Amino acid sequence: MRSRTWFTVSAMTIALAVFGCDDDDDPTGPLETFRATLNGQSEVPPRTTSATGTAEIRLDDANTLSWTVNLTGITNMTAAHIHRTPADRTNGPIVLFLTNPTAPPTSNTLITGSVTRTECVAPVCVGATFDEIVALLRTTDGSYVNVHTDNPTTNPSNTGPGDFPAGEIRGFAN
Repeated sequence: MRSRTWFTVSAMTIALAVFGCDDDDDPTGPLETFRATLNGQSEVPPRTTSATGTAEIRLDDANTLSWTVNLTGITNMTAAHIHRTPADRTNGPIVLFLTNPTAPPTSNTLITGSVTRTECVAPVCVGATFDEIVALLRTTDGSYVNVHTDNPTTNPSNTGPGDFPAGEIRGFAN
């Protein structure tokens, strides 16, 4: 009986070593990941632009949201945000700045950042608490990522790629 128990325990140990444990127990990975594919056709009204992007927003732990937004074909970026999607799915209010709200972005290809629960106050988080932003991200089409551009030498606004202050590309975060 003792050798049979030893064999069963040994077989289970080997199986765990070979096949690993459930990833949910991994403390180094994000709790949840939300993604958005950004393009001009998702804007309201739709934009004619070759610019595109992908956004990944991670709930790293119960108190930290972090993000990476990769962009192609964007020029003159002025800001990027997460917006609350209104019931009519048009343009909603900003809830989280993905770029520095007090300085222009330094890159037209990459946006990275994070916010903790305690940092989620104006001017970074506006009109929503940390928990409300997470709830919006968890809701199908509850929020969208929007990238804004502007060419200060072109008037009037919204004349073409690189000159869309109301938003050049966007995508729903799900």
